[in-house]
Amino acid sequence: GDDAPTIDLYSAYTSVGQGMTYKQVRDIVGVDYNAGTQDYGSEVNYAWQIGKGTSKPEMLTVQFRNGAAYGKIYETPGKEEFKYW
Repeated sequence: GDDAPTIDLYSAYTSVGQGMTYKQVRDIVGVDYNAGTQDYGSEVNYAWQIGKGTSKPEMLTVQFRNGAAYGKIYETPGKEEFKYW
Protein backbone atom coordinates (compact mmCIF):
# COMPACT_ATOMS: atom_id res chain seq x y z
CA GLY A 1 0.00 0.00 0.00
CA ASP A 2 0.83 3.67 -0.11
CA ASP A 3 2.23 4.59 3.27
CA ALA A 4 3.14 8.14 2.29
CA PRO A 5 1.73 10.70 4.70
CA THR A 6 -1.13 12.86 3.49
CA ILE A 7 0.23 16.36 3.21
CA ASP A 8 -2.09 19.34 3.60
CA LEU A 9 -0.08 22.32 2.44
CA TYR A 10 -2.82 24.86 3.08
CA SER A 11 -3.21 23.68 6.66
CA ALA A 12 0.56 23.90 7.00
CA TYR A 13 0.48 27.41 5.53
CA THR A 14 -2.02 28.57 8.13
CA SER A 15 0.02 26.97 10.94
CA VAL A 16 3.40 28.47 10.09
CA GLY A 17 4.17 31.34 12.43
CA GLN A 18 6.58 34.20 12.72
CA GLY A 19 10.08 33.28 13.83
CA MET A 20 9.70 29.52 13.41
CA THR A 21 12.79 27.52 12.56
CA TYR A 22 13.06 25.28 9.50
CA LYS A 23 12.72 22.23 11.75
CA GLN A 24 9.47 23.57 13.23
CA VAL A 25 8.05 24.22 9.76
CA ARG A 26 9.23 20.82 8.54
CA ASP A 27 7.45 19.16 11.45
CA ILE A 28 4.23 21.01 10.57
CA VAL A 29 4.38 20.00 6.89
CA GLY A 30 5.49 16.46 7.72
CA VAL A 31 8.28 16.14 5.17
CA ASP A 32 11.44 17.97 4.16
CA TYR A 33 11.12 20.53 1.38
CA ASN A 34 10.77 18.85 -2.00
CA ALA A 35 10.51 21.71 -4.50
CA GLY A 36 13.86 23.36 -4.14
CA THR A 37 15.51 26.09 -2.16
CA GLN A 38 16.81 29.56 -2.91
CA ASP A 39 19.76 30.63 -0.78
CA TYR A 40 20.62 34.32 -0.56
CA GLY A 41 22.99 34.01 2.38
CA SER A 42 21.13 35.32 5.41
CA GLU A 43 17.81 34.73 3.63
CA VAL A 44 16.75 31.27 2.46
CA ASN A 45 13.47 30.16 0.86
CA TYR A 46 12.26 26.56 1.04
CA ALA A 47 9.48 25.23 -1.17
CA TRP A 48 7.12 22.28 -0.81
CA GLN A 49 4.93 21.05 -3.65
CA ILE A 50 2.18 18.46 -3.98
CA GLY A 51 -0.11 17.52 -6.85
CA LYS A 52 2.48 18.26 -9.53
CA GLY A 53 1.09 17.34 -12.92
CA THR A 54 -2.49 17.24 -11.62
CA SER A 55 -5.29 19.76 -12.04
CA LYS A 56 -4.63 21.08 -8.52
CA PRO A 57 -0.93 21.56 -7.92
CA GLU A 58 -0.14 23.30 -4.65
CA MET A 59 3.01 25.02 -3.50
CA LEU A 60 4.07 26.36 -0.12
CA THR A 61 7.12 28.60 0.16
CA VAL A 62 8.47 29.66 3.54
CA GLN A 63 11.06 32.40 3.73
CA PHE A 64 13.63 32.54 6.51
CA ARG A 65 15.95 35.34 7.57
CA ASN A 66 18.82 34.34 9.83
CA GLY A 67 17.07 31.02 10.45
CA ALA A 68 13.68 32.50 11.48
CA ALA A 69 10.54 32.47 9.35
CA TYR A 70 9.49 35.93 8.18
CA GLY A 71 7.22 35.14 5.24
CA LYS A 72 5.03 32.44 3.74
CA ILE A 73 3.30 31.98 0.39
CA TYR A 74 0.63 29.45 -0.61
CA GLU A 75 -0.21 29.00 -4.28
CA THR A 76 -2.72 26.84 -6.14
CA PRO A 77 -4.69 27.57 -9.32
CA GLY A 78 -7.12 30.38 -8.60
CA LYS A 79 -5.77 31.10 -5.14
CA GLU A 80 -2.70 32.78 -3.75
CA GLU A 81 -2.16 33.86 -0.18
CA PHE A 82 0.88 35.31 1.50
CA LYS A 83 1.88 36.87 4.75
CA TYR A 84 5.00 38.69 5.90
CA TRP A 85 5.97 39.61 9.41
